[in-house]
Amino acid sequence: MPEHVHLIVLPERNEAVTSFLMGLKRPFAQLVLKRWRELRAPVLSKLLRNDGTHRYWQTGGGFDRLLHGNELFEKIRYCHQNPIRRGLSVTSIDWRWSSAPQYEGLVDSIGPRVAFHVMPPADRVLT
Repeated sequence: MPEHVHLIVLPERNEAVTSFLMGLKRPFAQLVLKRWRELRAPVLSKLLRNDGTHRYWQTGGGFDRLLHGNELFEKIRYCHQNPIRRGLSVTSIDWRWSSAPQYEGLVDSIGPRVAFHVMPPADRVLT
């Protein structure tokens, strides 16, 4: 999405998620804020904290939690359908930033592949 990202992480240990997100988010935020300062971007005033620093990411960790049962499939499906719902692409594989082409086997996988051939239909929840 133009203003946010969906990321599903399958860690081996829970503490690995915190380290991974810090390693991903901190340098990105620093780079963007540095560039916006150079450009004197008006958006900086909206990100200003009381102590004079800027906050790039929203407070909290986002939707960080363990998924159970079919929730992983539901979240992947949601991520793949998001650009279609937003009118940004016609199909999920057309969205440049989507992992849908990997899951469809159209390009090399970027991580562990979820077996969509055993994925329940969107309207059916397995127990």
